[in-house]
Amino acid sequence: MLAKRIIGFSIGDDYIELSNSEIIEKPEVTLLPNISGQARTLTTVSRFDIPEVKIAGKISIRNTSGSHEYYNYELKVKNTRLKTAVNYFIEGDGFTVENYLNEFEHTDMKLTYENESGEIVSVLDKLTDKVKREAVEHYLLDNTFDEILSAIHDLFLEPLYDRGSASNQVGADYSLRNKFRIHLKQLYGAFKIFVDKFLDATNESLKADSGSATLPKLFCIGETDDGDEVLSVVEARIENLNTMRCDRRPIVLPENKEAHLYIPLEFENLMVTYKKGDRNVEICVKTIESSFMQLAIKKINDEKADIKLVQFKIKNLEYEWNPTAKLVLDPSITQAIEDKIKSHIAKVIAKDELGLFAVNPPNVEIDYDSDDFSGREEGEEENADENNE
Repeated sequence: MLAKRIIGFSIGDDYIELSNSEIIEKPEVTLLPNISGQARTLTTVSRFDIPEVKIAGKISIRNTSGSHEYYNYELKVKNTRLKTAVNYFIEGDGFTVENYLNEFEHTDMKLTYENESGEIVSVLDKLTDKVKREAVEHYLLDNTFDEILSAIHDLFLEPLYDRGSASNQVGADYSLRNKFRIHLKQLYGAFKIFVDKFLDATNESLKADSGSATLPKLFCIGETDDGDEVLSVVEARIENLNTMRCDRRPIVLPENKEAHLYIPLEFENLMVTYKKGDRNVEICVKTIESSFMQLAIKKINDEKADIKLVQFKIKNLEYEWNPTAKLVLDPSITQAIEDKIKSHIAKVIAKDELGLFAVNPPNVEIDYDSDDFSGREEGEEENADENNE
C-alpha cells in the first residue's frame, strides 16, 4: 500500500524520503479512442489520459552535515499520458495475459512543501539536468501510481480479453482457433530464441568488462552506538550485470514496418559492494516490477535486418533482505546501470551478427498440448449439452 511505502531518493547533497503518502481524491482516467491491435501477434496498445493526481504525506530531508527536517508535502501530477501494451495468449478456449507494459509518455509534476518561514519550496526545481529530473519523475510515478495502474487494468483492460471464448471470436471455428494458437506458439518461440541469443551476446560483452559498474554518490544510512541514524556517502559498485535473462515471452508489436520487441528482464544475484572502514560490505539487491528493453527490428533484405535499441529501463531496486546499513537505491543508481548496459548493447548491435538470425530464425520446436488439435475444450461439450436442454 502507498501509505506504508517509503520512497527515498537523492537530489544533490540531500537525501529525501516521502512517507505516509495518500492519494487525496480518486483521479479521472480517460481511455483514448485510438486503441490499436494486431491479430498476427495478438497484441493491443491503449493510451490513457490522467488529467490530475494529488498525493500528500510527510517529507524528510537530511544531508551529511547532520541536518534533518520534516514537513508536509504535496505532489501534483498533471497531464499524464499512459501507454499500455498487452499481449494475449490462448489457453484452452479463453484469452489470458502473460505480461503487459506500462509506459508514461508525458507528465507534468511538481513536488512542494512549506518550510518554517511559510515559503513554498519546489523540490524538483533543484534538478537542473533534464535527464536526471526525468529519471526522478518516472521513479516517483512508478512508486505512487501502482494502485492507479492496477485499477486501469481491472476496469479497462481486463474486459478486452474477458468477453467470451476464443472460438467465438472466429465464428465458433475450432480448427481456425487451434491453428491460430499454434501460430502464436511458433511466432513467440522464434522471437524468444532471438531474445535469448541477444541477451547471451550482451551478457558476454558485459562479462568481458567485469560485469560491474561504478555507482555515483551513494548515500548510506547507518546507526551510531547510541542508536541514532547517521547519513554518509560511500563509494560503491554493482556486480553481476552480466546475468540478464528473459523468463517470459516478449511483447511483439508491429509498428511502421518494424517489429518492436518489449522484452521483460530479470537479473540473477545482483550485488552492491561498498567500503566500510577497512572491509568490503556486500548487499544483494533485486529488480522489482518489470525492467525491460525495447528493440526495433526492420528487415532490409532476405539476409539483413536493422536492429536498434529504442529504450532500456531498470524500474526499481530493492534489497533481498534488510541490511544493517541502508543504501539509498534511487534513480541515480538505476541510471548508472542503464548507461553501462546500453553501451554494451550498442556493441552487440554494431557487430551485426544477429541481423540474419532475426530475418531467418530457425525452425521452432514447440511443445504441443493435447488441446492444440481438439475441437471443443474439456467442459465445453457439457456446457453446450446443458444449453441444448
